[in-house]
Amino acid sequence: NGEIYNHLLLREILKKSSLVITISSTVGLEAAYYNIPSITLVKMVYSMLSSVFFIKNFHELSDTIKMCLEQEINYLDIKKFLRIIEKNSFECDVWEVYGLFAQKFHNDGFLISSKISMNELNLFFDEHKKEFELISSEFLKAIKKYKNL
Repeated sequence: NGEIYNHLLLREILKKSSLVITISSTVGLEAAYYNIPSITLVKMVYSMLSSVFFIKNFHELSDTIKMCLEQEINYLDIKKFLRIIEKNSFECDVWEVYGLFAQKFHNDGFLISSKISMNELNLFFDEHKKEFELISSEFLKAIKKYKNL
């Protein structure tokens, strides 16, 4: 049943949960907003939160579950994480550009075309020059900023 992905239903599930275990989903981050610890099987961008535990193998799961259930959530971690994200973000719809690329060259993301000419690729980059210049400019700023640390 597809309803499990409904955001409102997820919120209700989280309100009744004491722990979230996810492979690689942002539901672990959402859990932190509800003061619920989470275990991830992949390091996530939000893994810096004290309420998020990463396990390397399933032998660690039992002990990590016990530790998580005793963990007190520090809401200041979430605020700090959001400040970092905001500080390092810029306005750009990368997913729209990716979707257009997938639509044009990957049959809507399902098949990879083995015949992409340089002319087609150049035309695509020219059509979306503004977006690519913004992305590259922001990445260059970030590289320069962190290079000087």
